[in-house]
Amino acid sequence: MLDLTRFHGIFPPILTPINDDESPDLESLASLVDFLIRSGVHGIWVNGTTGEFPCFDASERASIARATVEAVAGRVPVIAGIGDCSSRLAIRHGRGAAEAGVDAIALTPPYYYSVNQAELLEHFRK
Repeated sequence: MLDLTRFHGIFPPILTPINDDESPDLESLASLVDFLIRSGVHGIWVNGTTGEFPCFDASERASIARATVEAVAGRVPVIAGIGDCSSRLAIRHGRGAAEAGVDAIALTPPYYYSVNQAELLEHFRK
């Protein structure tokens, strides 16, 4: 059961460090996570807009979430952004985040395409 009392305070949407080849720099990510926790944040939000989520494919996003969960080591909750331009892709990212062990997900409306209210509700229901 999800303990909602753990979700309070500051959850910064963190940057995703990258290597020269534009792959996620998971070592620097771990250092960033440790720095933020030592600085007093109450949780970590990974793969959000600040983390440049659209620049990474599904396997990279899952590895970023996994590396974050490992670096956090249970000290604070981890929220993973799973947004994408379709429900199908968002679901794929959600599964990757769940397998990585995040505590919660953040789902935004689909971007790029216009959706009406019924389509938006269906997106969140899926």
